[in-house]
Amino acid sequence: MKFKVGDRVKAKGLVDCVNLKNKEGTIIRIIERDGCPIGVEFDEKFAEGHGCNGSGKKGFCRNGKRGEFELVYQKTKMEDIKKFDKKAISEAVKEIDDERLDKQKEDAKNILRGIYSKKDKAEEDKEKLGEELKDIDKELGAFTKAAK
Repeated sequence: MKFKVGDRVKAKGLVDCVNLKNKEGTIIRIIERDGCPIGVEFDEKFAEGHGCNGSGKKGFCRNGKRGEFELVYQKTKMEDIKKFDKKAISEAVKEIDDERLDKQKEDAKNILRGIYSKKDKAEEDKEKLGEELKDIDKELGAFTKAAK
């Protein structure tokens, strides 16, 4: 039987010397080479599991031979296209949302920096005006005394 990435399979027994009998998973990669060319991400984590070199979830995967699996469900091309589209759109939206959130955070920081900068300037101006008012009061007091 010709397996494809995305097919649901069930382990017939041992998979690369590990007993996974009746455990189900999804084919996540097929490497055309001798040995164990089929990478399967199983539904449940297991002790001897790995991540298929980053193709699947760590602890859920195992490479096996074609004869070690039986087909449970074979995906159609249309399902592949729909899944890819949904996944691609979902990832793009998440990326856009993350970028938008980062931009909003940066904008908020810049606004706060501007507010604090204006506040500091206003406090400096207030101090200067206070000193100028004291000087004016002194001059008025001296002028008033001289006028009497």
